[in-house]
Amino acid sequence: MTEQPLVDDTEKVLQVLESIARQYSESSDEYKCIEIAARAIVFVKSEEVKKSFRTFISQNRLTDAQKQHLKYIGVYEDDI
Repeated sequence: MTEQPLVDDTEKVLQVLESIARQYSESSDEYKCIEIAARAIVFVKSEEVKKSFRTFISQNRLTDAQKQHLKYIGVYEDDI
């Protein structure tokens, strides 16, 4: 079995960043930079998920009830 590359394993990347950050004081520049990097990774991954979701929705017909439910939970926009 081949191991998944680190760059594709967001959870693992965030765990590594956290372990590095713990070596520094929370007020240090190093800690703050690592925190910014972690937030950037989460943002990029969330944008990828949003794009994948939009693609899925655009390729599949939803019932009006499904659309209403997705709107209710805040994950559907009329322009999809």
